[in-house]
Amino acid sequence: RVVSPFNPADLRRECFGGPRTTHEYSYALRSYVEKSVPNNKSAYMLVYERRSPMAIPDAPPLEASQEGGGGEPDAQENPADDGGAGGDDDAAAKKAKGADAGGRDALADPSAAAAEADPLVAYDASGAVQMCSSLATSAWQDNTTFMHSLHVMGDECGVFLGEWLAEAERGLAGGAEGDEEAVAFAVTGFKLLAQVVVHSKHQSGGAAICEALGKFVRRSSAACVAVMEILAKDRTLMHDVLLRCPITKTRQAIADLVTTLLEVMTPLEVERLTEMETYEVEVPVPPPVVVEEEADGDDDKKEKDGGSDDDSAGARSASADAASEPQTRMVTMERATTLTATLLDAMLDYATLDIAGECWRHFREFFLVLRRFAEQGWAERAFLLQREGVMRVMDLYLGTDSPFHEVLWEPGVRRRPAMGTKSTPVDWTEALQLVSVLVRSCSTTAPRQPPTLLLPPSGEPLPPLSADSRRVILIKPFYVASLRQSDNADAVANIIGHTAWEWPEFTKSVIEVIVEGLDSAEAGDVAPYFTVMRHFVALDDSLRETRTQALLWGEPRNVLTVARAYRVRYPTFTLAALVGLFGVCQEQPHVGDALCADRDTLAWLELFLRRRVADAEAEAGASAAADDAAGNVSLTELLAAAIMGREVKSTVTKATDAAEAQRALAEAALIDLDALVSARGGALIGEEGLRELEAAQAADDAEAAEEEADEGGGGGEGGADGEGDDDDDDDDAVDVDDVDLALAAALRESQEMADAAAAAEAAEAAVSDDDDDDD
Repeated sequence: RVVSPFNPADLRRECFGGPRTTHEYSYALRSYVEKSVPNNKSAYMLVYERRSPMAIPDAPPLEASQEGGGGEPDAQENPADDGGAGGDDDAAAKKAKGADAGGRDALADPSAAAAEADPLVAYDASGAVQMCSSLATSAWQDNTTFMHSLHVMGDECGVFLGEWLAEAERGLAGGAEGDEEAVAFAVTGFKLLAQVVVHSKHQSGGAAICEALGKFVRRSSAACVAVMEILAKDRTLMHDVLLRCPITKTRQAIADLVTTLLEVMTPLEVERLTEMETYEVEVPVPPPVVVEEEADGDDDKKEKDGGSDDDSAGARSASADAASEPQTRMVTMERATTLTATLLDAMLDYATLDIAGECWRHFREFFLVLRRFAEQGWAERAFLLQREGVMRVMDLYLGTDSPFHEVLWEPGVRRRPAMGTKSTPVDWTEALQLVSVLVRSCSTTAPRQPPTLLLPPSGEPLPPLSADSRRVILIKPFYVASLRQSDNADAVANIIGHTAWEWPEFTKSVIEVIVEGLDSAEAGDVAPYFTVMRHFVALDDSLRETRTQALLWGEPRNVLTVARAYRVRYPTFTLAALVGLFGVCQEQPHVGDALCADRDTLAWLELFLRRRVADAEAEAGASAAADDAAGNVSLTELLAAAIMGREVKSTVTKATDAAEAQRALAEAALIDLDALVSARGGALIGEEGLRELEAAQAADDAEAAEEEADEGGGGGEGGADGEGDDDDDDDDAVDVDDVDLALAAALRESQEMADAAAAAEAAEAAVSDDDDDDD
């Protein structure tokens, strides 16, 4: 039921091996081009025995036209009919001729001839599987090569080859003879690395080979050119060594080697990096659309045109024939003339970036090579900008949010690779650093350029960022996603700092990204926002004060209001936000001045931190009792056990560790706040002052509540018993709309602290009772 008939004519196309012809879409030509690619179909074969044998029909007899000689078929099939004994002689001669020259008798049964030339052999010791000798030999050689690459090329073998190459490099002769030897050794070593080592099971030895090859290419420019030519002109090999190699250590060594190649080659070709040469390629032409005429056309029109039905039919037939015939045309294209530009064009090609998306776990070293090239000098960055490096890398990063998604990713032609998982995020560190370097190499529209600009040599003009590259770095989803995922916040901050310089609209968008991102972040995810904020407020342009005021006091929300809104429900988030904000204030004094100018803000900041220290101490005490009762172990105990080699039965750590960390963090933040205020000639209120404020506010709240009850409570018994009770409940929970926010927070958090202390005492009493029972 699961075995379907198979057409033997499809065997070559469905089996692994050999080339196959396919049509790929060319974005330069805007059409499909024919290309020969390896046939990578599955190499596995299912061999089975049918329960009901199926008869295989004999091959049909060959026509006479296929023979070497002519004549009528009947005469050749029955030579004896010509009469006399001469027929037997002719038949014998023809038989001999056929046997010697490939006549009818030799071709009448081609399977017999094939079996004689390529007999069946047993493929394994059991003899149950048989195949033709040539196929068995080829399969055995492939399997032997694969097993050799998989197992024999171990770490020791890689180290040995690296030492062999290093020794060969030390023994090179000077002059032209030394260059020839260097080329031979470098080419052999690189092919061994690219074709064997990166595919082997043990690849750590590849680092030694890469190190030795690096010495060759530094010593001999001829060796560098030879290796570079292999890497630049074989894209499949480049994909294997930089993207598909699964061992991180080997990829890092290969990235170092490719960087060395570019460092040696670029000075030799820097003047010709942007030179292009033209060449022609034959591409298919889409067939013309044949429009069928309506059957009931106007006869008068046909007569007027002098045509007829036969003429129309003939024209349609000719059009159909023309449409069925493949049409091609020659198209002129351009390509780089230097090896450096050829390699970089291959790396920035959309087909390569598609493979990079599929190999997202490994592409960090791929973008590391591009970033190092960009940092080599101004000419290198100008080349990558001309090749739209920013737009191409950012399109891969943005995915479906890219403004070019519908243009570059046509349905059925290109498919967006799925990158990243919940447990394994994508490492965009090097890719975003590359984009940052390129963006900061371009001029802005401001009359005075930002300090983040990477200046070119004196006298060279500053290139502007292209329109396409500008589009991808100005969209909000880029900054929202990069900060939420903590994708190289320093690089993103540099891009923002360069772009926001003297630009009010973009500055406003960045403030929205920071505030909205903080509002949706967890306690452990706030650091990237304050990294960006630190670079953002450091810009010394005409918008500096505007940025500071909007971030601290902007409406309807700002950094302080977001931090304060979650201080009761999520105090760990508020504490993390305050730690980040104090760090910005310490690095940027003008932000600290703005923060310390508002006494009410300082009051609630101090109150929150002091109460957080007390709450954390109470939580630590309660958690310690609960952990001791449960038999859990602390992180320190786990570490000590691991060092001593002892096993620990319980892997549950104490909640005391988290509470102690919160207490230490709150104490450090309180010290930072005190330093900020003291540096500006002020002082914190202190614990006694906060208690006085709480008491005074409690008295004011009680008086206000009595006045409200007197004004609205004269409505009789029902009001006193019903609504009056609700008013009393509301008195306990302070009305934030009617009183000062800072003091209201003090009352609320003081009450919460008292509740937590009571809970801790109850837990300690319970533990004490249990100990008494045990005694």
